Amino acid sequence: MTDILTYQNDFTDFVFSWKYYITNSGPYNDRRMIYFRCSQADSPDQTGYAIYVGMNTPEDPQYYVSLTGYTENIYFNWQVNTWYNFELEANGYNFKLKIWEDGTLKPDTYIFDVTDTTQKSSSGSIVFGNFMEAGTYVDDVLLQTLETTIPEPLTILSFLAACFARWITKKR
Repeated sequence: MTDILTYQNDFTDFVFSWKYYITNSGPYNDRRMIYFRCSQADSPDQTGYAIYVGMNTPEDPQYYVSLTGYTENIYFNWQVNTWYNFELEANGYNFKLKIWEDGTLKPDTYIFDVTDTTQKSSSGSIVFGNFMEAGTYVDDVLLQTLETTIPEPLTILSFLAACFARWITKKR
């Protein structure tokens, strides 16, 4: 396996998008991987999550994508030598993926929308991988964090101060 791109950081909730250009299936029906929320110290798919993008066999060229351990192979009718957009959303332990051909409209539906009830990993790195000689180009990599709205501390303190003032007033 050869890493195409590794960016070491603790990513928690995010939308990660990229483009893939697959030139062949590789001599051994090789897969492309996107590991996320993984540890760089161990095998990424053991400590985090892995999306596999691959092909069954050259004789039966059915292209698929899967989130290992959470989905079966989901077949997607793509062609080699064509750019495809991928968009992965990780929000808590819910994972959603969209795929569409470059130059076409982004779909409303997801290839998968699954929730990890075991809560395997909450943060970690994002890694591109490629088995053996699978021809793959990656472009337009973008990571956007999902921000959780947290009330301002002064608002909370003001609320607690108001409650305390009411309590003091009632005690008098």
